[in-house]
Amino acid sequence: MGYAWLFEACTPDQHACDGMCLPSSWLCDKEVDCKDGSDEAGCMAETTTEKAVTPAMAAAIVEVSGECGRPAISGQHARIMGGVEAVQGSWPWQVSLKLYGGHVCGGTLLARDWVVTAAHCVADLRSLENLLVSLGSHHRTEKDSPQQDIGVTKAIVHEGYDATSSNNDIALLRLSSSATYTNYVSPACLPARNGCS
Repeated sequence: MGYAWLFEACTPDQHACDGMCLPSSWLCDKEVDCKDGSDEAGCMAETTTEKAVTPAMAAAIVEVSGECGRPAISGQHARIMGGVEAVQGSWPWQVSLKLYGGHVCGGTLLARDWVVTAAHCVADLRSLENLLVSLGSHHRTEKDSPQQDIGVTKAIVHEGYDATSSNNDIALLRLSSSATYTNYVSPACLPARNGCS
């Protein structure tokens, strides 16, 4: 059974390869980036042995305006699902909450200073001192070059949060310093105030 309808295609200036979209500058660059060698097929010069393909190599870190909901780096997939690794930077609002350096929860960047997460992630913390928000991170256990680690000064847990029923399981985190919007870090969009019917 095929699920191709779940995924977006690469743009015309990209090359589909091993579940991601490579930039056209990687074609015929004398380095095999695709397992099947398709990025070097038909090129005139000899190619080197296969190198590790990581989406982080595709784009330098640059500051951007931070338009919400519009990643500067496009991913091949419309959704993260089925165990397929996302292209680094294609979900720039996704953050990792880390306690004592270990990942504990995810969250979403809403603005330079604000992250939304689940209340159960922070409700029982006695102190925010050892809580970090990692933005622009792709690997949970390694530090990535575009990664920004920022502390948290305030956690606002929904007043109706109920740990037993998980009702109102939402919290806001105020960052200790503003995130820098880059092609790896930008906010998600919020609906308009009157957007609900």
